[in-house]
Amino acid sequence: MAIKLSGNWKNGFALDLHMIKSEYAGDDEYGHPRFNNIRSEVGELVYNLKYKSNETAVQSLVQKIRATISGLDTLDYIIPVPPSDLSRPKQPVLLVGKALSAVVGVPFLFDSLKKCKPTSQVKNEKEKNKSKRLELLKGSMELNPKIDLTGKRVLLIDDLFDTGSTLTVATEILYNVGNAKAVYVLTLTKTKGSR
Repeated sequence: MAIKLSGNWKNGFALDLHMIKSEYAGDDEYGHPRFNNIRSEVGELVYNLKYKSNETAVQSLVQKIRATISGLDTLDYIIPVPPSDLSRPKQPVLLVGKALSAVVGVPFLFDSLKKCKPTSQVKNEKEKNKSKRLELLKGSMELNPKIDLTGKRVLLIDDLFDTGSTLTVATEILYNVGNAKAVYVLTLTKTKGSR
């Protein structure tokens, strides 16, 4: 079930919702809220890869991408959004992008976009405002000067679509700095409330 994503890219999709249902289950012994979460099948795969370091999810995610999105083999490059948490030992987007690249025969440019300043994850609900996020993300990424995307059709891949701000900034860089001909976006999942 691909979900269309609107933005400054040519075309974009998420494979599925991340979470189907989340119910408050009370507070833990430290007073922190706990939730009973029901994820989509893709959401569960992403969760297991991202938080449990279960690499067996990679091939399942690549199979889901191949079954859902056509025409990937006509692209020139696959480009990952740079990871937001560099301390994570296994980076889901890099693992999935590399595996997808091998299957469809499209080069994976793992180091084309780089973080040039840290960006904290948005925890405060008020900061989920897209314009606020865009402002926070401006200048946080740069294109590797050794990468030439002039006239190329690229797939920008990420694990989760929330406000779309990170993808918007990355797409602007690929078009305006990299001179890409077309930027397509693929996220593995999206949040329920995102547009």
